[in-house]
Amino acid sequence: MNASTGSHPLWLIVLALLASMLPTPASATLACTQNPVTPSLTATIPVTTINTVGSPNSRYLTAWFDAPATGYVAAYDGCTSNNTGNIQLQGRVILPPTGRSIDGFPIFATGVPGVGIIVQGRDRDTSSHVAAARAPALGPDWTTIVQGWSVFWHTSFGARLVNTGDTIVNGTVTLGKIGEIRIAETGVTNAIVPVNLVVSGSLSITSRTCSVSTASRNIAVAMGTINRGAFTGVGSTAGGGNFTVRLENCSTGLNLFMTFTDGNNPANTSDVLSLTPGTTAAKGIGIRITRQDNSQVVSYGPDLALPGNPGQLSFGTTTAATRDLAFKAAYVQTQSFIAGGTANALATITMSYQ
Repeated sequence: MNASTGSHPLWLIVLALLASMLPTPASATLACTQNPVTPSLTATIPVTTINTVGSPNSRYLTAWFDAPATGYVAAYDGCTSNNTGNIQLQGRVILPPTGRSIDGFPIFATGVPGVGIIVQGRDRDTSSHVAAARAPALGPDWTTIVQGWSVFWHTSFGARLVNTGDTIVNGTVTLGKIGEIRIAETGVTNAIVPVNLVVSGSLSITSRTCSVSTASRNIAVAMGTINRGAFTGVGSTAGGGNFTVRLENCSTGLNLFMTFTDGNNPANTSDVLSLTPGTTAAKGIGIRITRQDNSQVVSYGPDLALPGNPGQLSFGTTTAATRDLAFKAAYVQTQSFIAGGTANALATITMSYQ
């Protein structure tokens, strides 16, 4: 009994020590009597209509539009904190990211293919439309605009509509709330209410393009079975098949361009399409695509519709509503030794209307 009774204080002491070693949860210390002063900041799209080709030379579709139009507004006032060295003015965009950027600004989707928006958050002392300290490009995560302390906080934001790099199509851009700005204490949850970033107005876009026919949106080219003896050395070709990309509903007077992208290696900029990898894949060969109209060998590039994109092929000016672009695919020897096997490949095409 004595031994059993004497063990209880030991366990109590250990538990007490363990409890004392647990981290104390951080408490919210940031509060403002005016939370926020300005519930929403609204910037208005500066134009209502745009007529454009599908791939304009300039990626900027509008000028910057700001909220407020000049200067800044009060965001929070009457603020207190017992951790004044750890307070930040932050901003973020809540639209879907496109994964692309321009001049350091992430591009976000607007709902109209080819049209995106970039956003800049600012404090009271900045008004430049260049991403910089205290005026950063806003991304999908909370981005620090400035760190410091004040009992009151001022802010503004700017936005601009841009070409995402895809072909612009007809549509209307109408956005509403696109993001938020707030003050926050790093690592601490508090009751600060974000300022809503809103874009008002609408932009109607008329774009001059073609459309790819339904039959041309998924083309399978039968390459046939080839004996490796059909090749005579590196660079020689054998076998293959023809295919055609049909364009319909073309506006006249468009400068027509196309880029092939290697589906197995999007960074490929050579003139050989990579084979789909696998344990049974052939070795020492690839696929070469040539134009049937002038025998030009296709080089590969990124899946972008931007003017001057690497690997972009020119097909002149559209003069009719329908246009057929004909190609030939063939196996090409890439190494001195060829190992037999499956020889499949995947490519995508991106049209550019300039």
